[in-house]
Order: sequence, then C-alpha cells, then structure tokens
Amino acid sequence: MKTTDNGREARSRNAKRLNTLTIGTALAATLATMGFGALGAATYSGSTPSAATTTTAVVSTTTAANTGATSQTTTSTTTTQTAPVVTTTTAQAKATTGGS
Repeated sequence: MKTTDNGREARSRNAKRLNTLTIGTALAATLATMGFGALGAATYSGSTPSAATTTTAVVSTTTAANTGATSQTTTSTTTTQTAPVVTTTTAQAKATTGGS
C-alpha cells in the first residue's frame, strides 16, 4: 500500500507549501504597508490650511436677594476650526447603471 503513503506525503508537502505561501504573503503585505507609510511620512510637507476662529462671550448677571446688589460676570471662549482643503479635477464624469 505504498500509494496511500505517497498521497499522505503529497498532502503534507502541499499543506506546508500553502502555509509558507500564506506567511510570505502576510509578511510582504506588512512590509509594503510600512514602506508606503514611510514614503508618505517622508514626503508630507506638513503645511496646514488656514483656520477660522470663533469667539463666544457669555454674560451672567447675579442679583443678591437680601441686599439687591447686582454683579456681572463675562466669560469668553475661543474655538478654532480648520477649513477643508478644496481640490479640483478636470476629468469628465460618467454615470453608469448596473445593466448591460
């Protein structure tokens, strides 16, 4: 029954080959991702778009019940929001449906 043993050996070799191929593909994908990340970090200029600033003032008035004295408090909050980057394209748009 040498035929059965050869079949098992062939399956074992193929399983090992598939495992090696899977690990190699995972390592190659990881290295490619790291390479693209490093390339992006090296070529990024670091400039930021202009920002819009909003200032909000809150005025509180308090009157004491027993003396009738009034005090006023003003609180100011500043918020900065980055404007979105606008890009243009010159390619012609084309809409299609799923039909053939």
